[in-house]
Amino acid sequence: GMANSATQHLLPDDIKQSVLTHTAQLRAMGPELRTQLNKLTAQDVEYSIGWLLLILSSASALWRKRNAPGQGTSVKPKETNQAKKTAAEGEVEASQKQVPATQAANPQKNCACAHTPHSINFALGAESLSHTDFNLPGAFAIDWTRTYCSRLSAYDNGVLGARWINEFTTRFDLHDKGLVFHDADGRDHKYPLKPVGEAHYDAIENLTLVRVTDNSLLLCRGFERRETYVRHG
Repeated sequence: GMANSATQHLLPDDIKQSVLTHTAQLRAMGPELRTQLNKLTAQDVEYSIGWLLLILSSASALWRKRNAPGQGTSVKPKETNQAKKTAAEGEVEASQKQVPATQAANPQKNCACAHTPHSINFALGAESLSHTDFNLPGAFAIDWTRTYCSRLSAYDNGVLGARWINEFTTRFDLHDKGLVFHDADGRDHKYPLKPVGEAHYDAIENLTLVRVTDNSLLLCRGFERRETYVRHG
């Protein structure tokens, strides 16, 4: 039509070439966009719309199961009515079995004391103590404090001594198909090994783990600190 004729004869050649180039790029992106949009409905893709709907549906079903409707009854007019529910017979007593603890609590977050006065952890029975060797003041001050944890068997041959660790010797170990992070306080955390470019957020510890490349990880401690880990061996 008239618009096409005006475009063909009035626009400079370099602009027409730029438009054609961008148009070709948009057309090439079409199949990929269609694929990505279809992934949003997949229930097996984490954080997709389909995955979120599945979680919401499961949570709704669980809530309904826990909050079953009340007992049905018929109300007779001009009479006193009463509804009763008989609970199952059996004594109520303290539970003697609990799920065993698999992780020590973070003493920096919990208000309750997580260990005895002699540094024995209540959850795991592990001993933990810290010792400051020296402090270097300056613009980038260094507080060389190392921590001993009796459960830190991964550091039996550690450079600071058996089962001693500090913020300069933390590391990630490959475990099965995931990662184990040995933090400076002697506790360890298990994380999934995400594909390159994806991240995992630990809301309890406020840690964000990003897999930057096949052999490097970025650990963000909130907004205050970023640590880079490179694979060796």
